[in-house]
Amino acid sequence: MQGIRKLKMATAGPEKKECLSLFWGNRQRIALVGAVIFLIGAGWSAWAFVKRPQMRRDVQRFSPAETWNLWLDLSRGPDAPQNPVERIFLQAVSAYHRWLAVGIAGAVIGLVTIGSAFCIPKPRAHGS
Repeated sequence: MQGIRKLKMATAGPEKKECLSLFWGNRQRIALVGAVIFLIGAGWSAWAFVKRPQMRRDVQRFSPAETWNLWLDLSRGPDAPQNPVERIFLQAVSAYHRWLAVGIAGAVIGLVTIGSAFCIPKPRAHGS
């Protein structure tokens, strides 16, 4: 026990905050925000793609009445006004394209944010 008194006093090491700042700085924060934005945008786009509107009817399985209505619609030509079902479908396709564009834009913004994080200069050590 007497030897404890003869020991030299230890010098204070780097504080915990300084030690963490060497590994986690503004670059990592911005990259993390960019990664979160990218994942949200990519997830949104994937969800929009899975839920996209599709025509699920096969013409070969149409009933005679459905075939007759299709023939009447097609015989009017492309300039004819759309029937209500076509109008609803085209509105759904338009909405799908808008939401897909929002998701892709979010993913691109996330990638740009991640890329900009690497443009920030690295912090210099206090001893240098």
